[in-house]
Amino acid sequence: MGIRVLIVDDSAFMRRLLTEMIEEFPGYEVAGIAKHGAEAVQKVMDLQPDIVTMDVEMPVMDGLQALAEIMKKRPTPVVMVSSLTQEGADATIRALLLGAVDFIGKPSGSISLDLVNKQEELLAKLQAAASSHRSVRRWGSETSTSVSSPKPLVNKASHVQNRPLDAAIHSICAIGTSTGGPKALETVITSLPEDLNVPVVIVQHMPAKFTASLAQRLNQISRVHVMEASHNQLLVAGCVYIAPGGKHMEVIAAGAGNYRIVLHEQDAVNGHRPSVDVMFDSVTQLKRLSKTYVIMTGMGADGAKAMQRAKKAAPNTVTIGESESTCVVYGMPRVAVELNCVDHVVPLQQISKKLLEVLISK
Repeated sequence: MGIRVLIVDDSAFMRRLLTEMIEEFPGYEVAGIAKHGAEAVQKVMDLQPDIVTMDVEMPVMDGLQALAEIMKKRPTPVVMVSSLTQEGADATIRALLLGAVDFIGKPSGSISLDLVNKQEELLAKLQAAASSHRSVRRWGSETSTSVSSPKPLVNKASHVQNRPLDAAIHSICAIGTSTGGPKALETVITSLPEDLNVPVVIVQHMPAKFTASLAQRLNQISRVHVMEASHNQLLVAGCVYIAPGGKHMEVIAAGAGNYRIVLHEQDAVNGHRPSVDVMFDSVTQLKRLSKTYVIMTGMGADGAKAMQRAKKAAPNTVTIGESESTCVVYGMPRVAVELNCVDHVVPLQQISKKLLEVLISK
């Protein structure tokens, strides 16, 4: 029996198009279809599919409500199918933080005839979802009582807000992640204290618009300041900077113990822009800084070789990798471990603790 997919969309055309696309993939079959979220929840219980593709905007019960119910009742890997508008990006980020594995954008609106041009991307997303059962079930069991309720906003500490922009930076943390990253980042970033004394730079593989929504959402629920990075922005300790989708992010020295962000649109690296390798390599060039690198869940190998180069350049550099037991997709951390350049392999829930232990000891 192949990998069974439940398709959820209120458009008959989109249901038919997704069915035709999925049935062309070897080893995949369509287990059923649903016209709205309430029907999707029931069919997940009845059909027990391996994966769900979920539209966002639907009558009766929308995709976010259905996702929350599925994660409570029978956690199942869900790939969101969302519009590429700003509203669609905001909803998609909420879905990823609720436990959706990934998303694919409808290029031309709710009824998107050109989705067929994304067949390879859809297959990659389904393959990632198919390999993520264990992590999704863990997320569901951990968040089943609270997944429907947003976390309260957190007031930022005044001493972080008032920290001078030109205060010297002595240490930096760089984080790279991909599939499953938004949920993993939520776990790590919301555990950082308000008096964090280093800047954190992050590459999360994600298109433009979506990284801004991710930063905004994480900023609402974290004690540290989280923002989408901007070109020439000075780094401030206690702040978190997420690379904008579609742009590489590098960190360069700006004199007198200051450092700034450079954004550019040079060719994709490892198939990605932003690329973790590009960011990590730039941080490695900052000779006067103490550095900590973290690599978390994601397909492929982006960031692994740059982490290896960082260790060779400065053996006292500390590297942390997420363990297989908590990764949605154990790709990027696995390659880093195989390159023998990870000092600490820890489950997701312990990454922030390990990171803070490292920073305190420096």
